[in-house]
Amino acid sequence: MDLPRPVVMDSEGDGLRVGRSLLERLVLAGSKLTPEGLLNLVRTPSEFDRPVASLSAEPLMESHPACEKASPQKAKRVHFQEHLDIIEVVSWKDETRQMHYNAYGHYGEDILVESAKLLLQTAKRLLSSRVALASASAAAMTGMAPRLLESTRDQEWWQLAKELSCIKFCDVAIVGGGVIGTSAALHLAALGGNREIVVFEPDAKYTFASAPRSAGGLRQQFSLPVNVELSLYGVDFLKQGLQRMCEGVDVETDVQFKENGYLLLATPDGEAALRENNAVQHSAGASWITLLDPSELKARFPWLSTDGVAIGSFGERNEGYFDPWALLQAMRKGAMGKGVRFVETGVTAMRMAPDKRITAVQLADGTDVSTKTVVNAAGAWGGKVVDMCGEVTPLPVVPRKRCIFQFHAGIEVASDGMHPRPPENTPLTIDASGVYFRSEGSRHRFLCGVSPKPEADIDCDADSLVDVDHDLFEDVIWPALAERAPAFEAIKVESSWAGLYEYNTLDQNGVVGWHPDVPNLLVACGFSGHGLQQAPGVGRAVAELLSLGGYQSIDLSVLGYDRIVRNEPVFERGIY
Repeated sequence: MDLPRPVVMDSEGDGLRVGRSLLERLVLAGSKLTPEGLLNLVRTPSEFDRPVASLSAEPLMESHPACEKASPQKAKRVHFQEHLDIIEVVSWKDETRQMHYNAYGHYGEDILVESAKLLLQTAKRLLSSRVALASASAAAMTGMAPRLLESTRDQEWWQLAKELSCIKFCDVAIVGGGVIGTSAALHLAALGGNREIVVFEPDAKYTFASAPRSAGGLRQQFSLPVNVELSLYGVDFLKQGLQRMCEGVDVETDVQFKENGYLLLATPDGEAALRENNAVQHSAGASWITLLDPSELKARFPWLSTDGVAIGSFGERNEGYFDPWALLQAMRKGAMGKGVRFVETGVTAMRMAPDKRITAVQLADGTDVSTKTVVNAAGAWGGKVVDMCGEVTPLPVVPRKRCIFQFHAGIEVASDGMHPRPPENTPLTIDASGVYFRSEGSRHRFLCGVSPKPEADIDCDADSLVDVDHDLFEDVIWPALAERAPAFEAIKVESSWAGLYEYNTLDQNGVVGWHPDVPNLLVACGFSGHGLQQAPGVGRAVAELLSLGGYQSIDLSVLGYDRIVRNEPVFERGIY
């Protein structure tokens, strides 16, 4: 039996009014936060037959002036759908159950408690022990209505919230709610089936998440066919796949993809490798990757100095950069709209059976959640998650730090009088030195960065992200910028930040597949800088392994855990 999915019907609107969680249903039903007319229901049972798994980014409205004008003559009800059973939580008056709502008194609190009791009783009747409702968690409840909880006359509502949100079991426990884990959740939920999917993410605001702190690039310019194929799906996902997958869910799927391309530059020593890579890319289907000699580069990019450059590789289309935060939030809301639960707590231990299967994940508050399968999508902390399983083959993924600088280019033409300032559609350019830069919006702003030298590239923790390596900019990045784009000789750094980089010490490629020693642990991490662009493809692959028993779209066997056991790296030239 599927878990109940809440839906609010609006008789005067354009169909469905949908919200973010069970609590929001109750808040909208009976609190002072209810805008006038939001829940105006005159519906027939047949209209509940349509699919209704959806969410809204619409924020709760505190002290909304319309609340003072709410008409007591208008019947308002919140409906919950469980197949063909309709659970009604009445917010004004019902012939058989009297629960009065008064926006001016304490009755709003009463109705929330009564509504929760009614829903809890019905859920227990329908679902027995499976009271883990689709979108109710204590964290979500306290986060969305703290003022409501503070004003409640006693602790009854808080106890009900905890009872509603208690998770004792899930079919799939995804450890890590970043782009990889969220993509896996979305793709798995989209395949259907009666699975309880829960994503455990302690950093609900994604303060230290890798993707939002990245440069947001997407390219097909890799040397391994599997990496090219993953990014081919990635660009299709950004352009249309995300919207298709979130159909019926109230979510913004425009991730601001700027199709400005990637421009990779090579010296004479690197020319042969760039040509070989290009052949791989074309054979994989990325026929739009063009090789340019120095004269063609000058004609195409007049701002570029080609001194020391033997060849360039440019993505004419399907490459560029986008808003990582927008992608993460769209996938997260889409997954929630399909019944996935996101819980704001960390996994601190694994309960292991004698055969090394995981029987439960232990949360930071000490509670256990039994599960059939665990997906390790913990990014930079993926190695630590495997360590929780005891004496098993370790995962060589560690957290490293990468710094990004935003600068403003103030001059229109370089002092040589020949090279103009790079334009607003500047491709993400990677110099042979490893320094990269791209335009950032308008007003002549750019992002740039480089990987530190091996001897300076050490393991780190989240606390170290407050320290940005400004010497790296002064000593390495700026000289390379001025040499490759002479108009960057006069620039001003406006901001900088550091982010976590999930570094696979074996070969800097992602690890995707079942752990050889833990039969129900599926690993998907270690992507070493290209996890954001490959998240859609990896999420689909994880969903196929879990739901279909094997890869159906892209065979990722080459990225499997077996190579870790054999200590046989699979090298990718396009790691920067």
